[in-house]
Amino acid sequence: MLRSDIKVANRILDGFGEDYSNDHRNTIYNTATEEIDHFMPVLNVENKKVLAVAGSGDQLLTCALNGAKSVDVFDINPFQIYFTKLKVSALKALSVGEFNDYFYKNLIFSRSLYYKVRDYLDNSTKLFFDSLYKNDLESKFYRLMANEHMDDSFSVIPSYTKEENYYLTRDNLEKMDIRYITSDLLKIHKKTKKEYDVIMLSNIYKWLYSNKYLTEEEKKDKFMKFVNTRLINLLSDDGIIQLYSSASGYKEKALEEESLRNDNMGYYSYLDNEMITLKKTR
Repeated sequence: MLRSDIKVANRILDGFGEDYSNDHRNTIYNTATEEIDHFMPVLNVENKKVLAVAGSGDQLLTCALNGAKSVDVFDINPFQIYFTKLKVSALKALSVGEFNDYFYKNLIFSRSLYYKVRDYLDNSTKLFFDSLYKNDLESKFYRLMANEHMDDSFSVIPSYTKEENYYLTRDNLEKMDIRYITSDLLKIHKKTKKEYDVIMLSNIYKWLYSNKYLTEEEKKDKFMKFVNTRLINLLSDDGIIQLYSSASGYKEKALEEESLRNDNMGYYSYLDNEMITLKKTR
């Protein structure tokens, strides 16, 4: 698997990304497209067991900032698992200024900063990124990253990167249990038998059945059937599932209220965005 991941990632760096447009390894989300900080008070992860999509790694690190007891991160895209591990290791290895330079500023994916992070990586992640740096990741990164244009707006830069939060996040990481799971959401119940207080799905719903010829209603029905028959079994009593979060600028609802048929569904609006949650009752 690692050898195949390295081959695909380097082909994309070499400009052959179109060849992998239907491959789940076709890109890396290097920053979240949702304002995680704004809905974290609703999820209330302090001292909780969390299952979260890996994505950009910002979900995991924001959970750390907010005092989660443990976080299991999953993603169908192994690139996102490698990248999340890179971010966690960078936060441990770099100063707050260096971290922001490395991921968001003028020194983005700087080779010299990578060498500071490298010793903190597990062997597979190290081999993966070593291969990319040999292929000049520092100058070609935009071919592999989904969010190639980044700025200082709160919708891009999460609050754990602020100096007053950065070192608290680092301290909390040392106390927090982390597990990485490479898995499709639809198979996650087969990969873990734990119970979670919070399950964070970002906007996976929007892409879950994108390769199937289904109507929007059929997609909603399939998704809610999976949530209510499989995913909810991973939820502790009084636990909460974040089903969907819209990104800035997208006002459409992913799931129409009348299609949910569940009294425990909640809507939370924040700024120009929206989150949909499901609470489990005893």
